[in-house]
Amino acid sequence: VVNHDGNVVDGMILGISMALGDLILPPVQVEKKTGKVRLLSISPVEDSDSNNDHAEPESNGSGKSSGKGKKLVFRKMMVPLTVGFFQGKMLVDPSLEEESLCEGMVTVVVDAMSLTTKEPHAQTQTQPQTDAKATILMGDVLNLSKSGGVMSSMEEIAACVQLALGRAQELKPLLLLPHHAGTRG
Repeated sequence: VVNHDGNVVDGMILGISMALGDLILPPVQVEKKTGKVRLLSISPVEDSDSNNDHAEPESNGSGKSSGKGKKLVFRKMMVPLTVGFFQGKMLVDPSLEEESLCEGMVTVVVDAMSLTTKEPHAQTQTQPQTDAKATILMGDVLNLSKSGGVMSSMEEIAACVQLALGRAQELKPLLLLPHHAGTRG
């Protein structure tokens, strides 16, 4: 990182996740006897004569090497959210200046692929009536880290998790967009 204005961890996690999602591993050939790995050239169709008894190329099921690379497939989609605590308030995505003033920070990383919604329990008479039906977001927490000396209550941590799940819900459609070579600039 050459320069940042705060919240660099969230940017790095998203950037790394997107880069790995675009990664294509080249086809390889592994020699059975020695275990030596050789990179194959990437082409639409590999020459079938290159297949010998000593090496086993990556196969496309037809017995011939496909010559195409493989994309990494992830079952989880990491979405981070950092919250700073300042004078009893929660600051989402704090800037560098805000980070320096915060008494504590919490970074929550959730799995956007695990998101589900749940209807809240029926309201009791002591709870205020609301016009909008609120749904509760649920999902897997992959990581939760806290720094600073301020104590955080379970309610504050739960609020941070809900904010992170909301961020994941917002970003999931964007993160699932297909990435084609040459479209990023």
